Amino acid sequence: MQAGNQAESNGNYQQAIEYYQKALELRPQNSQVKISLQNAIGYAFDSYMQAGYAADRHHDYSGALNNFRQALKLKPDSFYAQQAIRNVTNYL
Repeated sequence: MQAGNQAESNGNYQQAIEYYQKALELRPQNSQVKISLQNAIGYAFDSYMQAGYAADRHHDYSGALNNFRQALKLKPDSFYAQQAIRNVTNYL
């Protein structure tokens, strides 16, 4: 849990997710770990989406698509990530 908190505070959300998932395997009933995991997923999702939008603005459609796909892996039901992928795919 502490390693996840450190990774998250450094902005390394993907690594934080991995640490929180490991902590959750050890303590599946720990609500704080569950909350921390969900927060890290949200931060990572937002980070990938913002990076995708930035790449799109710079006409780096391949980079945008990669970031939007990473976001979709974190939140497979996200309408926004799905729509962003459709939009960028139309540019390619």
